[in-house]
Amino acid sequence: MKPKVIKFTQYHKNTLQGFVTVYLPETGMVIPSFSLHQNDRSRWLEIPAKPPTNPESNSNWQKIIYFLDDRDEEIFMNQVMQALDEYLGKRPDISFD
Repeated sequence: MKPKVIKFTQYHKNTLQGFVTVYLPETGMVIPSFSLHQNDRSRWLEIPAKPPTNPESNSNWQKIIYFLDDRDEEIFMNQVMQALDEYLGKRPDISFD
């Protein structure tokens, strides 16, 4: 199941560079709101998540989707990053300066 990026919305705040919408052609599923982050050394994607239900707690954001196997998640996220690179390669109007 090779994901395809169908939308990227720039939004700069700290390491956050924007949000990615992913389409899974084999299932017809669309997953919005992957977040793209970048710092001096690397860039990474984070799975869509929601804030803690109790804002006063120290709990982390909760993933909206997840994988039972960490390796499957790593493979999928690498595929999404590759799809994002392909998408951005066709969009010279998007830059990260």
